[in-house]
Amino acid sequence: MPPLDGLVSSRSGQEAWCFCRKCWGLFYQGEPSGPKGSCPAGGAHEAQGFNFYLPHDTDLPFTQSHWRFCVKCWGMFWESDQPGPQGRCPKDNNPHQAQPPSQSFTFHLPCNVQEAPWSQAGWRFCWKCFGMFFEGSERGPEGRCPQDSNAHEARPDDFRFVLPHWGFPSDVGTSERHQIFDLVNMTRQHQPRPCASNLQIDLRLDGLAQAHSQDLAEHPGLWNKLTPDGWPGHYGSNGSLPTERIKWATGATGQENVAMQWATGNAPPALQAVLDSWMSDAAHKGTLLNCAFKATGIGFSVGHGKAPDGSGRDANFYYLTQDFI
Repeated sequence: MPPLDGLVSSRSGQEAWCFCRKCWGLFYQGEPSGPKGSCPAGGAHEAQGFNFYLPHDTDLPFTQSHWRFCVKCWGMFWESDQPGPQGRCPKDNNPHQAQPPSQSFTFHLPCNVQEAPWSQAGWRFCWKCFGMFFEGSERGPEGRCPQDSNAHEARPDDFRFVLPHWGFPSDVGTSERHQIFDLVNMTRQHQPRPCASNLQIDLRLDGLAQAHSQDLAEHPGLWNKLTPDGWPGHYGSNGSLPTERIKWATGATGQENVAMQWATGNAPPALQAVLDSWMSDAAHKGTLLNCAFKATGIGFSVGHGKAPDGSGRDANFYYLTQDFI
């Protein structure tokens, strides 16, 4: 079964979930040299593509619960809360089997949301085997279902899942986003009046924050456009401001912190300095420490240009966005 430690972080998710290139299902890969479960196309599952990081045991908006790990085939299946069949497991052609919730995770998988740069759409529930499979953007073979050895099938009106993964294109900013996430949560906890709970990642905010960081990186000079209150970095190239973007993406009222650093050569961004700059300013600090905010999204992107010190040297410009609701 997926271990309850080791792969679990403060983001309440588990990694090492993969697409099987033989059956097109979602399975838990576990240790690279370990077993890979049972594939309905024969033998063990074979991983291809992204390393999916799936939220569990946290009730988030726009997610469906009751998704479980099958201890027999290592696949992801939906465990109905109603009496009746629990799908078909390729290991023994009987229903899937999950361990008690106290011994394994209950996954809450994002559905009917916009695809973000580090998530993949096209995942569906197969009504025949109760498994999660990849339907893709175009109709195709759609793998192998253990119920009848034909392709998986999804009903038109069922949820369309968008699964987060670590390996988004070129992996730019993965480490930086995670570090800021942890630094901010630690800061919120180490206050005279700490927040009762950590911020949770909201995929809608994640996509929004990443899009804004990329927007800043792709439009040199946009950072210098000031808001009516005199703040740089908040305008989008389409003229939007944070409150508008957050309202559009989530329907909620929120706030945004942004930061920009530049460096020559291969110098990495100084993320502790970003946090220190936010904490030294009353407005940014107020947003960061506002315990009414329960969810966040973080974006990081790199732009290129000439160093602003007049030296004419090539420089990297690091743009970091954190949105809150």
